[in-house]
Amino acid sequence: MKELEKAFIDLGRIADAMEKRNDLLERLLPKVQETTDADMKVVQDTSTLAQQSVATTPVQAPQPIQPVQAPVAPAPTAIPVTNTVQNYTQEQLSVAMARGLDMGLMEPVQNIIHSFGVDCLMQIAPENYGALALKLKEIGIDV
Repeated sequence: MKELEKAFIDLGRIADAMEKRNDLLERLLPKVQETTDADMKVVQDTSTLAQQSVATTPVQAPQPIQPVQAPVAPAPTAIPVTNTVQNYTQEQLSVAMARGLDMGLMEPVQNIIHSFGVDCLMQIAPENYGALALKLKEIGIDV
């Protein structure tokens, strides 16, 4: 029975963490939209200037066509991997485990928790949070 109570407590914390994440996303979305709108305005202004420039430039004799190289985007850089341990909070791990549940990974998440000799996240010592995060990443859950 205690195990079930602990599971409900964990689920409550997971729900709270997800609600906080959703609130943050709701606050950030208008800022992203503002940036996108501003970027589109710059593109439109640049296009208008280019059209005006073409309209006012005198016609010249045709020039040989030179191939145009498309701008090359910088290659994505790999995220450096270090042996340093990141400090995680119980809330971060709770949100990550909730994502795992959404991904259908309930059993692997439970097995990971049990591998620490406990029944719920609240019972895992904070010094083991890094190891827990690593195990969650190994099964495909971003932390």
